[in-house]
Amino acid sequence: MAPRRANDPDDSSTRTLGWWVAVARLFRQRRREHARGSDFRTTSPDEVKSAYGSMSEREFADINAPQDWINRRVIPHLVRLLDRPGPWRIVDLGCGTGGSTRILAHLAPTGSTIDAYDLAEDLLVHARRHLYVNARGDQVTTSFHCQSIAIELRAGNKPIPPRSVDLAHSAGVVGHHLDSEATDRMLQELARILADGGYALLDSGPRLRGRQLSRLARRLGFELVARRQVPLLGPRVQLLFQLGRARGA
Repeated sequence: MAPRRANDPDDSSTRTLGWWVAVARLFRQRRREHARGSDFRTTSPDEVKSAYGSMSEREFADINAPQDWINRRVIPHLVRLLDRPGPWRIVDLGCGTGGSTRILAHLAPTGSTIDAYDLAEDLLVHARRHLYVNARGDQVTTSFHCQSIAIELRAGNKPIPPRSVDLAHSAGVVGHHLDSEATDRMLQELARILADGGYALLDSGPRLRGRQLSRLARRLGFELVARRQVPLLGPRVQLLFQLGRARGA
């Protein structure tokens, strides 16, 4: 099957999708998941993999509708703050069916590459069907990998090299499916692969609040650059960190 071109993240369908419509889609699908005994609101990797892996592409879109609504507004706002020449090497952690990957690709300078990760191979099957392009219409080379984001990140059969990544992104995962120990392991891996001055765009949530995430990141040399909360007073806060330039070898 030929890949489908991923849509511009600012297309008309996303502008007309209201926040409350997205929330209604989420709760409708949550009732269906509950009826079939599936629990996707968990920090157990096996349960997360099973729950999301059993969803169709449409079911995942309903579950992820509020996060997608947020991503389309928050990611462009914060990525435009990056003070970093292109092209970029990007990692997208918890990419699902490729919605966040599509937004990152749209914003990426020509020549950028993206390695995207998710626990559920069934979701990645859908993600791989798309063609990812930037705002200029240039294809962004994108690879999808099935693994945890709280261990060493690999691209193919090799670990991602140290200090080789310009931007790491995760939305809807850290504050929802990782406990503090798993988050700390993820941050240690990001501290390994990010180049000096590289950025990490991560979200807090009901299981890990922004102050906790900032405290864990600060211990590893990350500096909080900006934060964005949409909708106002909502539980999900996106935090932009930069890895300090004066870190040890």
